[in-house]
Amino acid sequence: MLKVKCQGGERHVYHFSSLPQRAFEALLTRVLDASPPAGEHGHVPAIAAPLPRPVRVDAPNATPPWVLPLMRIVRRQGAHPSISRALQQLPKALPAGVACPSHDEAMQVLRGLGVAAS
Repeated sequence: MLKVKCQGGERHVYHFSSLPQRAFEALLTRVLDASPPAGEHGHVPAIAAPLPRPVRVDAPNATPPWVLPLMRIVRRQGAHPSISRALQQLPKALPAGVACPSHDEAMQVLRGLGVAAS
């Protein structure tokens, strides 16, 4: 848990890995199944594809889209999780259009997020 200052006082921020299994699964399902917000008259506005840029794990909301599916696979492994095994299963769990990271890229991002040991 981390206390952060915000308007009106402080709030507590918890790492997603501290959630109970059921809450973690529900969160992942909601994030992965979320549809983009609809514009006027129910249509989804067209958005230009972003330019490629390096992953910055220190920037807010810069988590790559493959992290949540990977964490779901790791959590399902039980008492002896393996990131290498999870990465082998990851391509089947990714949303359409999301590239699977290399082992080195995954480890760099996971270390930056505090999920993997340095």
